[in-house]
Amino acid sequence: MRAASAPESSGPRSRRPSTWTAARTAALVGLLAPVAALCVALAPPASAHDELLSSSPEDGARVAPPRALTLTYSESLVDTGFRVVVRGPGGRVGGDVRLSGDRLVQRFETPLPPGPYDVVWRVVSADGHPISGRLSFTVRAAASSTSTSSTTRSATSSTSVPSPTVTPSTPGAGADDGGSGRGGLVLTVGLAAVVAAAAAAAVSRRRGGTPRA
Repeated sequence: MRAASAPESSGPRSRRPSTWTAARTAALVGLLAPVAALCVALAPPASAHDELLSSSPEDGARVAPPRALTLTYSESLVDTGFRVVVRGPGGRVGGDVRLSGDRLVQRFETPLPPGPYDVVWRVVSADGHPISGRLSFTVRAAASSTSTSSTTRSATSSTSVPSPTVTPSTPGAGADDGGSGRGGLVLTVGLAAVVAAAAAAAVSRRRGGTPRA
């Protein structure tokens, strides 16, 4: 019979393949690392969503009664799916909403009455993603009505209180009247005395001219 052969030793031979594989892996990683870094450096930046840049009226502002609300974004928006809701003391505010490039404008049907207002908006970003947000502002009372009321009150008070009228007096008017009266009386008495004296003289002459018997 053929004798069974002794099993081969797997000591040194079994370690050679694992050592060769580890060396190839390390070399491959060394070659791919610079390529991966270059790809990351040359990759374009991820596109960000549009954002609200400003609004008129501004968020938290106190303004005169506006005729429109204007929202301005960082980029042009998709002309679909946009919406604006404005609510005030009287409920939802109506108006025409239009999108033009990077601006969303809602024109109000009438000037807004005084009070607080909340705005909720929703638009579609240039990359197709919807974005939304909210803001608020307060409408103050119109200054023209206040000034008109003040003017009306001033005119009413000036009309109800008449200004005193001062009649100028002529100095010495009473004294002249009294003097005129007294002067007339003296003149009358003087004339009477003169007439009486003349009559007495005439009588004396007549008596003196008559011959004695």
